[in-house]
Amino acid sequence: MGIEYPKIELGKAKEKLVKVRDKAKVEFKKAKQKLKERQQTFTLEHCIKKYGEEEGKKRFEARQVKWQKSLKERFKTEGTNNIPQSIFANNIISILKDKFKRAFK
Repeated sequence: MGIEYPKIELGKAKEKLVKVRDKAKVEFKKAKQKLKERQQTFTLEHCIKKYGEEEGKKRFEARQVKWQKSLKERFKTEGTNNIPQSIFANNIISILKDKFKRAFK
């Protein structure tokens, strides 16, 4: 009585698991590489290829300056980045500054 399970040779099952694991590792590496390539859409090489040597360098430099400026501005308002902890910490600091100013008027 009870449930009868098909007989599986342990060696063959282990072999299949190893093959599946190895295939998953390869697929993961491919996906990771594709993600990396997708995230590197704005590079100096890309700009030179698209706009030519001189114009590509100008566009790349302008974009870098703009990015650095916005990064600094965001840091002033949000902390290190947009994570909730930084926003929360900045809100607390702002509240404490206001209370401190009012307490010592």
